[in-house]
Amino acid sequence: MPVPVVVWSIVGLTAILSEFVVPEFVMFFVGIGALGTAGLVALFPGIGASIPLQVLSWIVLTALSLVALRRRFKSAFGGTIFDRSTRESAATGKKAVVTEAISPETPGRVRFQGTTWRAVSYDEELAEGDDVEILKQDGMTLIVTKSILFPDS
Repeated sequence: MPVPVVVWSIVGLTAILSEFVVPEFVMFFVGIGALGTAGLVALFPGIGASIPLQVLSWIVLTALSLVALRRRFKSAFGGTIFDRSTRESAATGKKAVVTEAISPETPGRVRFQGTTWRAVSYDEELAEGDDVEILKQDGMTLIVTKSILFPDS
């Protein structure tokens, strides 16, 4: 196998694998362009003798794949952007149950969504078994208050 084919193949695979590290879903198409260039060099050995032709074909193939395929593949591979405000708002206003007493000086624990979370209260003493309302999520800690929406049953 000619050296340029091996080099372009390695560049292509490396670029595609780097997509796991580099955001924006572009490196995949750089890799597609490099693999396409490896294919052209294998099919047309004259291209392999000219580095400028190889680079030009790589640029053209990358641009074509980016324009033609990015929109189609982005929905499948793009995922969602992490949005801390969305995650926090999902817990706000929800009910939790105190599993370990909470005071303003001492954090405790609450049961929420099937697991226990570290919880703090600004100015209330909350006993085990109390129903509480989540005011906010700060990282892995829930800030809670005695619920007026979910009175003790």
